[in-house]
Amino acid sequence: GRGAAMGTFTASFDLGIGMGSIAMGLILQYAGISQALIGLFGRIAGFTTIYLLGGLIVLAALVLFITGYKNKGET
Repeated sequence: GRGAAMGTFTASFDLGIGMGSIAMGLILQYAGISQALIGLFGRIAGFTTIYLLGGLIVLAALVLFITGYKNKGET
């Protein structure tokens, strides 16, 4: 019922926060993404780069959600 659904949602949310933080840290540390973006955006480095990357991921997910929602309504 509702308890199982809420438990699944909460567990998924917590796992996403935990795994996302680790993944973003690894990207920042090993991929050298901050160095690649310095010339493009000016003095962007470190956590600012990761916040921008996280924002872009959320924006992409929002676009996919909206386009998928519109396409579902047309069928």
